[in-house]
Amino acid sequence: MNPVKENAPLRAEEVGPSGSTQSHAERRWIILLCVLAGLRVFLFSSAFPFFSNVDEYTHFDQVVKYSNGQWPLGMDKFDKESAVIICLCTSPEYMKKPSAFANNAFPPPTWTLPVDQRSYLVAKDAPQYLRTTSIESVQPPLYYMIAGVWYRIGKILGLGDSIFVLYWTRFINILAIMILVWISYAFMRRFYPTNRFLTYAVPLLVGFIPQDLFYGITNDVLSPILYSVALYFLLDIYLSKEKSYLYYLVAGLSIACTMLVKLFNAPILVVAMVIIGVRIRDDWRSKQLGSTLGKTGVIVAGAFAPILAWVIRNYVVMGSPTAIGQFNDMAGWKPKSFIQIWNHPIFTAHGIALFWNDLMASFWRGEYYWHNARLAWHSMDLFYSISSLILLLCAALWIFGSSDRNGSENAVDRIAFLALGAGVLMLIGASLRYDFGTIWPGPNRTYPYYTNARLIYGAVIPFSILYLRGLEFILTRIRIKPLLPAALGLIVVGMTYSEVVMSLGVFASKYNWFHMW
Repeated sequence: MNPVKENAPLRAEEVGPSGSTQSHAERRWIILLCVLAGLRVFLFSSAFPFFSNVDEYTHFDQVVKYSNGQWPLGMDKFDKESAVIICLCTSPEYMKKPSAFANNAFPPPTWTLPVDQRSYLVAKDAPQYLRTTSIESVQPPLYYMIAGVWYRIGKILGLGDSIFVLYWTRFINILAIMILVWISYAFMRRFYPTNRFLTYAVPLLVGFIPQDLFYGITNDVLSPILYSVALYFLLDIYLSKEKSYLYYLVAGLSIACTMLVKLFNAPILVVAMVIIGVRIRDDWRSKQLGSTLGKTGVIVAGAFAPILAWVIRNYVVMGSPTAIGQFNDMAGWKPKSFIQIWNHPIFTAHGIALFWNDLMASFWRGEYYWHNARLAWHSMDLFYSISSLILLLCAALWIFGSSDRNGSENAVDRIAFLALGAGVLMLIGASLRYDFGTIWPGPNRTYPYYTNARLIYGAVIPFSILYLRGLEFILTRIRIKPLLPAALGLIVVGMTYSEVVMSLGVFASKYNWFHMW
């Protein structure tokens, strides 16, 4: 993983026609991908009614509070404004079947009823939310601050306290996916300047993985953007010494922002420590350690000062550095002893297979339910799980078993493995850590696995690189490498087709955006 001189980005005349590093065709392609990815998120986030089974209503409550300048003081109750909107706009279609209602049909949306009926139902149902704990109160603040401003803008535009302002809040995800696709392209241009396939393929895969976290209001939506930006800075620092102190400071701040979106983005700290450690080791060996230590101090300060400020605030206001203990107490989760940890089923062949299958299925298609059933195709879930295992193993064989590959690209590949692997190990560790009790729908004592892949979706670019590296390895070995674009095209078409077919019932929902007009 040692950076070498030839690892710097190639000169313009080496990589592009007519001395250009970025052709017009490439720019048109990435712009088209951004638009198509944004259109996909618009269609599906418009089709899904409120509120999804992935705690969307609690995330929305935090958005409302931050929009009004209300920072959490602990495990707070729901705000009155959010409670009223939730009562007006909630659909029962996620966790209930039509058979649970009269005439085997869902009742009409509350927001379509006459004013007196709406008022009656809100007055009846809102008090239960005002007595309910908003479980996202302990989450870091960055997403809610940004979404809160966006929500406030929607109200200024006259959308009001209605389903319109809810969809407005969701539609920030359209910008998020477009930014993520562009970042993935910039990532490929910087770190894989000679690999034309990855330059096109990674943004395509990132933009069309049918991950449903982009269809709802959730702080998970910022994780892949900020994680990728932080990883970009860290890799750039690793491969090039010619970076200013200001660059190191911005890199540190990007790490802080990643952590202030979600604590499960902690693997970025592992990546940072490894990269900084290797940088210090190499410069010590070459007797150039002086400036490196100073710049290391800058990146550490930039990363930890904002995080420390948040931790101190939590301790003063909530009595706990992260307030996670308050959530664990509410959920009934208790730490296991060292001996109890080893009784976990993940240490069996069936357990680790179940963990991997569910994790990969969740990574590709998300966690939504519809009519009280997982919104998934078993055959596609098997494809996601098996193809991910095979292609990641093939990528590992190529990356760690070959000595004739480009030095800088091989280093980036290995860091990608570190970023993804650290996230998976974190979820395994979280699965082992607690007796989850029986209160929570999952994980719980019956299913003691943390397989919520949205928690590590920050590593979607590293995952995409490694997945496509594995595909490249296989097709190269069987001498049909020219079929790489066709193979990727089949994967994208297949997962898009399955997502559309599975969601036909969602598009027909009378609770969604398309039935508001």
